Amino acid sequence: MSSRDGEQQILDAIETQLRCENPRLTADFIAFADVTRNANLPSAEQPDDGRQVTSRRRHRHADPPVYILLIQLCVLFFAGVVLVFACMLGTALVAAAA
Repeated sequence: MSSRDGEQQILDAIETQLRCENPRLTADFIAFADVTRNANLPSAEQPDDGRQVTSRRRHRHADPPVYILLIQLCVLFFAGVVLVFACMLGTALVAAAA
């Protein structure tokens, strides 16, 4: 079995499982395929040797980049640290005033 055959079997198994788990996804995919069947690929996706390419489009940036998530986590972390110190300072001031 070549690696392409193995990859195709894995893709077929994923497709079968998705069809079983989410019939709506299957219906949406069929509708999308019907609408885009006769659409030409953009020139950037055309192969240089003139071959017809099956749909191998990958949606890049579908999820936010990792660094944006890391920045958000850092901001939340530092906000938590500031909050903890503010609570500690408030407790110390109350204890000192008593």
